Amino acid sequence: MKSQFENNPEFKKFLEDWLSWTPPKSKIRIFLDKNLPIEVIEEFKELKDIFKITGIASKGEDDRSIFNKARKLKALIITRDLEFWDDKKFPIKDSPGTIIVKGNNSERVNRSLGLFFENLDIIDAIRKIPDWATSTKWKISLSGYIQKILTRESNVEIEKVKY
Repeated sequence: MKSQFENNPEFKKFLEDWLSWTPPKSKIRIFLDKNLPIEVIEEFKELKDIFKITGIASKGEDDRSIFNKARKLKALIITRDLEFWDDKKFPIKDSPGTIIVKGNNSERVNRSLGLFFENLDIIDAIRKIPDWATSTKWKISLSGYIQKILTRESNVEIEKVKY
C-alpha cells in the first residue's frame, strides 16, 4: 500500500479523505448472548449512544435461534460461546458478525471488549460501512484477537493479532 500511496496522487487523496471522514453517529446493532456476565450487559445498556441492543438471548434459548435472530436483525453477536466459531454449525458466509469473548468473569470480559474495540476501531468502521462486520468472526482476549473473514473470492482467512 505504501507504494500506491507514494506513486498515485489519486489514491493518496482517497486515503486522506477516507481517514478524515467522520461517519454519522449511528448506533452499532448488537445481540447479546445469555452467557455474558450481567455486569457486561448492563455496561452495554449504559453505552446507548454507541450501541443499540437488538436482543438479549433468554435462558434456554439455543445458539441457532440466537444466530438466526441476530442475522435477521443485522446485529453483531457478542458471546462467550465457542460454538459460534464453528463454520459447519454457523457458516461464516451467513454470519452477521460474531465476537466471541474469552474470560471467566465480568472484569476480564469487559477489559477484553474494551481493548478489542479500541485496537480494531470496529465502531468507526461499522459506522462508515454498516455491514463491515458481516461474514467475519473474532475470538478476543486480553492479549489480542483472532479474526476469521470470508474474502471476496469466498476463501476463509484467519489472522492473529496481539496487542
